[in-house]
Amino acid sequence: MFESTTIKLPSSSVISNDRSQFLKSIISLQSTASPKRTEENQKFIFKRVLKAMKKNLRKAQSVKRKKKDFEKWFYEYYFREASEYYKIPIEKFCPPKTNKKKAAKHLRTINLAYIQNVSLSQKFVTDFVKYLDDEFIRDYSKVIEEKLSALVMKWENQFINSSMKPDVIQAICEKIENCPKCKLPWNIKEIEFAIAFVKKLLLNSIA
Repeated sequence: MFESTTIKLPSSSVISNDRSQFLKSIISLQSTASPKRTEENQKFIFKRVLKAMKKNLRKAQSVKRKKKDFEKWFYEYYFREASEYYKIPIEKFCPPKTNKKKAAKHLRTINLAYIQNVSLSQKFVTDFVKYLDDEFIRDYSKVIEEKLSALVMKWENQFINSSMKPDVIQAICEKIENCPKCKLPWNIKEIEFAIAFVKKLLLNSIA
């Protein structure tokens, strides 16, 4: 299991009065792989794939349902057969609750028990893996670009408007290192590892 790590920035090398060098140094951090914990990989992949699968299935529907009704139908569509065959309540196929009170009688995180449950539906596994293989990286690459562009623009404005440019860069580096809410988006290497990791778990659960 990988342990969570914090990106350490080479402050002495990125501090510079040169604007272009500043931007290159910040952007280069995206190529640095930061190992994620097992739970992070599972949550990252399942959260986004489930959202995309719901979106795609809703578009393909001829009958339009309200959000609440669609949510119920979505899990009926993928898991009703497995639920009846294996005598497992269909609620066990729904994603774990994030609210602690609501989670009292349910799984609280995307763990092996949940993955084993959903793997009982061949229909779900097929569509899940197909999205991972064909669309996940393409779709999330757009998110990476948007998030990184917004961060760089914010930092660039701080850099340009400051008369103490080395201090600004140092402050940005420290914020990235120490503030959990100021993390760079996942990079492609991390995403590829997470995809392979989750696929292996999912497919091994079938065997």
